[in-house]
Amino acid sequence: MVQAAVQAMGERLQAPDCDLEIDVAEGLPVLRADRDALVTVLVNLLDNAHKYAPTNRRILIQAYREGSLVVFAVKDNGIGIAVREQSRIFRRFYQVDRRLARDAGGCGLGLSIVEFIVRAHGGEIKVESAPGAGSTFRVLTPVRNKEVANA
Repeated sequence: MVQAAVQAMGERLQAPDCDLEIDVAEGLPVLRADRDALVTVLVNLLDNAHKYAPTNRRILIQAYREGSLVVFAVKDNGIGIAVREQSRIFRRFYQVDRRLARDAGGCGLGLSIVEFIVRAHGGEIKVESAPGAGSTFRVLTPVRNKEVANA
């Protein structure tokens, strides 16, 4: 899923001003999940990391196990999000900075779709961020007994 999301982003992540690091742990359990939907989640998070980072972008995408969860994380060195805004960013059509979103091409639906997909999989999405310090979005996806699709 990580590789599919990176490929879907195409040349944007391969540009000279973008340092992309991929870190997928060995031996991850197979997930019982809608693969395409989770790829959509990762593409959205990667796209935001790319849009809201400076020209010397540093983006890290990870997949690892944490207890009974598989965690997908996207970390960037972007503009960051104030704590008071973090609970609102998952609302439909909500934009922290409309001027910036207009310049970057957003309409405020991406993170609400991400949250919907993650919750539909019994998971949770968390954000850690501060203005000027970038953001880390973590998608916590439960491992189920009958596992059918690979991370």
